Amino acid sequence: MSATSSAPPIELWTRECRLPGPQPELSDAAAFLIAAGHTAEASRAVLVRRVTLGMPIPSIGGFGELRRIDREAAFVDRRLQGDRLHPVAVQLLRARAAHLARRRAAIARVLIGANSSYASGGKITRKQRKEGLHLDEAERQRLFDGLAQTPSPNPTTISGWVSSLVMQRFSAHDSGETRFADRYETLLYLAGQMYDRVWQSPSWQSEYFAVQRGQVDLPVELAAIAADVIALRSVTAEIVRIERTTSAADVTTRHQQDQRRRALIPVWDQLVERVRSLATMADVLASADRELALVNEVNRGGTLDQRIDGLVARLGDHGHSLDATDRVGYQLQAGEEHLRAYREMLQGNIVSLSTARPELALPEFNPASSSSDTPSADQ
Repeated sequence: MSATSSAPPIELWTRECRLPGPQPELSDAAAFLIAAGHTAEASRAVLVRRVTLGMPIPSIGGFGELRRIDREAAFVDRRLQGDRLHPVAVQLLRARAAHLARRRAAIARVLIGANSSYASGGKITRKQRKEGLHLDEAERQRLFDGLAQTPSPNPTTISGWVSSLVMQRFSAHDSGETRFADRYETLLYLAGQMYDRVWQSPSWQSEYFAVQRGQVDLPVELAAIAADVIALRSVTAEIVRIERTTSAADVTTRHQQDQRRRALIPVWDQLVERVRSLATMADVLASADRELALVNEVNRGGTLDQRIDGLVARLGDHGHSLDATDRVGYQLQAGEEHLRAYREMLQGNIVSLSTARPELALPEFNPASSSSDTPSADQ
C-alpha cells in the first residue's frame, strides 16, 4: 500500500503550471462538469444531474480540440493586431482565422443543437423541465463557451505555415512535461483528471466501496471546485487590472488590493486541499484496484480448485482438498483485509473533501472600477 504513503504535490504542480510527463485529455463528463463552473448556479445543477444520471453528452471526440481551435484563433488574432506584417502574411492569417471560425461554428452547431443529447420535442422538453433536466439554447451556448476553455494538456502547436510566417511556435509539451496557461488551469485539469481516475476505478464501482460511493457526490464536487476556481481567477484578474491602472502614489488603493490578495490566500489553499483529497482518493483506489484484481483472480482460481477437489474427493484424497481450500481462504482473507484498509483511508479523504467546501468568500469590488479589459491572473 505504498502508493498512498505520500500526498501528491499539488502546490508544486500548480505553482510551476506543469505536470511531469504527457497527460491524457479529460473525459467528456469531466470536461462538462468543469465547463459547468462557467454557468449560472441553476444551469450548473442541471448539468450535474444529467451527468449523475448518465444522460447522453454531445461529443466531438475530446474537447481539447475545441480549446486548441480557440487558442490558435487567439494567436492568429494577436498577430493580425501586430505591426510590420507583410501583406501576403496578413492575407494568409486572415484566411486561417476564417477557417478556424468556421470550424468553431461547426462544433457549436453539434454541441448546442445536439438533438440526440437534448430534448427537442415539446412533450419531452416539458418533461425534462419538470424534472430539472432541461437546458435551453442560451444555457447550452454558455456551456459551449465553457467547453471552449476546457483545460487541455495536449500540444497547442500553431500550424506549420503560420509558424513559419510569424517565427513563433509554442507547445504544451516540452522536455517531457505538460504545461498549462496558469495555476488555475493546472488545478482545474488536476481536479478533472482525479475525478476521471476515481470514477473509472473498478474498485470504486465495486460492492466493496458501495458505502463510500453513497457518501460523496463526485459530479457535485467537481462542478463546485470548478466554479470556485473560475470565480477566484476572475476576482484575482480584477485585482491585477486595478493594480495596473492605479498610480503608484495612490497608497490607499494599493493597500486595499494587498488586503484583497491576502484575503484570497486561504481560498486558494482550500481549493488545493480539495483537489488533494480527490488525488489521494485516486491513489488509494489505484492500489485497491490491484488488490481487487488479485482477489478476483483468487476467486476464479478457487472455483477451479473446487472443481478439482470434487474429483479428488471422489477418489478419497481429502488432503488435497483441504490444502486448496486453506490456500484460497488465506489469500482471500489477506486481500479483503487490504481492501478494508483502503476503505478506511478513503473514508478519511471523503470526510476531508466534504468538510473543505464552505461558501466561497470573495472580496467586494466597486463597480465603478471595472473595465472591459480584464487581464489574465497568474497569481
